[in-house]
Amino acid sequence: MNRLLPALLMCVLLSACATLNPPAPPHTDPGSLPAMNATVPQGIDHWWNSFNDPQLDALIDEALAHNLDLRQAKARLDEARARYRLARAARYPDLDLAASTSRNRASEIGPNPLPPGFAASTTGYQISLGLSWELDVWGRVAAATRSADAAYQASRADTAGAQASLAASLTRSWFQLRSIDAELALAERILAGREESVQLIEQRNREGDTGMLEVAQARAERDSAKAALPPLRQARAQAESAISVLLGRTPGEVFEPAITRGRTLDDLAESPTIPAGLDAGLLTRRPDVIAAEARLLSSEWQLRAARAAFFPRISLTGLLGYESGELADLISAPARLGELALGAVQPLSGLASLSAAEDISAAQLDQNTLAYQAAVVNAFRETHDALVAIREIGALEAALHDRFGSLEHASGLAQLRFEAGYSGYLEVLDSERGRDTSAAALIEARRDRLLAIVDLYLALGGGWSGLPEAGSAANDSTPDSP
Repeated sequence: MNRLLPALLMCVLLSACATLNPPAPPHTDPGSLPAMNATVPQGIDHWWNSFNDPQLDALIDEALAHNLDLRQAKARLDEARARYRLARAARYPDLDLAASTSRNRASEIGPNPLPPGFAASTTGYQISLGLSWELDVWGRVAAATRSADAAYQASRADTAGAQASLAASLTRSWFQLRSIDAELALAERILAGREESVQLIEQRNREGDTGMLEVAQARAERDSAKAALPPLRQARAQAESAISVLLGRTPGEVFEPAITRGRTLDDLAESPTIPAGLDAGLLTRRPDVIAAEARLLSSEWQLRAARAAFFPRISLTGLLGYESGELADLISAPARLGELALGAVQPLSGLASLSAAEDISAAQLDQNTLAYQAAVVNAFRETHDALVAIREIGALEAALHDRFGSLEHASGLAQLRFEAGYSGYLEVLDSERGRDTSAAALIEARRDRLLAIVDLYLALGGGWSGLPEAGSAANDSTPDSP
């Protein structure tokens, strides 16, 4: 055993020196990124709070607690945590406690009979503690552990991304629902106005001031207004059902959704204010960018583990225990036994499999490198598109607001001219159609601007918190206490 100590010490020292440090991924330097034209307020984790709608806040809290897709993402995170713990366990010795008893009987006759005084039946007892430890001389186990750690960090980022995506989807659906509510209220006001117009025209017809053509036109416009209601009610019911699914509610609640309303679309359109001045380095907070970087690091570690598999595996095995023919004498010094061995296994016939595994790891590294680059480029595209949408839709909304004011004034004048007998009812209808169409377009513009703001929040990674910064995703090995 004394001869094994120098060899054992050498292996441990080599294992300690076999530290793998893969190169950093092609991380984007925030200082090299172009400045953007607008940003969201700094330090907002729950970005949906900026819309100042308590009902929306309550719905998102409910969704984050009960949404089925998010619960699946959390289960995948639990799986990644367990895989890391499994990989890390290979770095430590395996200890096994074994106990056994045996009874043997030898033949008393035959060519080799038992000598006089020896019993034909014997009983043996054994208890032992076995040790098995692969000395990670080449860093294969360490690399596999770091790869599993990085994969866990990627799963953490995926979970954060799922939370952000869920919050964004629910917020979008909420704005869609409030937009439909506004359109339905507008349609009901239009119908009420058309009903009044029919009554007025019929009264004027009875008095001989108008003909049947005006009556027919007024009734046709009323019927058209009625026809606009069912599609809007259908869209409202479907939007409520979609929100119920995002909330993770029961099938019965999805079939008969009950969604309490909050602020109106006009009130929501007043907030939030987007100040100018943004460092594009905020994009590195995005969960998808962090996940892509972590997967890149994981594949780099996995490739190094695959290359280390070509070298011999050096193992230390040991046995310490007791063996006796009498149970009473089992735990005693004369019954003690021990064994310590150091061995190495060099793969020979399996080199083709190891080479294929290395090629697979190399291909995965190439894929994840490109995926990381694509994630960064996509982050810029989404942010750019959201900023352009906010700017242009905001300009459209302002123009539609002015147009609606002008058309509303013109509609009032047309009504006065008709009542005074200076014009026909067709002029009133044309002015009202223009006003109503402009009002509907204004509702859509307000909704689209709110949706673009949600896209901007999501593009900037502002809807998540508590994850490691980009560049350190694979270095924060805390799967046991996330």
